[in-house]
Amino acid sequence: MYHVFSDPLTRQEREAGLLYISEHRTNHDPLLQSIVVAIATRFDDLFRYTTIDRCPKTNNIIECFNSHLKQRLNSIKGFQSFTSAERFLNAFLIRHRTKPFTDCEGQFKHFNGLIPLQNSIKLNSPFPQILGFQDPKTER
Repeated sequence: MYHVFSDPLTRQEREAGLLYISEHRTNHDPLLQSIVVAIATRFDDLFRYTTIDRCPKTNNIIECFNSHLKQRLNSIKGFQSFTSAERFLNAFLIRHRTKPFTDCEGQFKHFNGLIPLQNSIKLNSPFPQILGFQDPKTER
């Protein structure tokens, strides 16, 4: 695992690691070999994150989001209908995506004051004015 999934590794190092595992660690077990082949087949998709600048390498952001959602749902005893649950989740997501970051530290400190949409919207796309925020690229 160290020679395939740890960072920072180049593509060649990862491919060499997979080859090593295939030749020396699968012990000719068809299941283990099929796993290595599946990883090699999906190589570009599995390691695409390594080609994206400043892409998160962990799922900490997702876990944090899930924790916030769980806290909100614990205070709600239930929903009257599927529609009311759907409305709550939509409002929660909109609020979460439009609330500025305030507590980022270390390498993420530059996100403070920005909303998540500003960091994830496709470059050169018009910023959704309906949300009441000014496009940071046009603010001056």
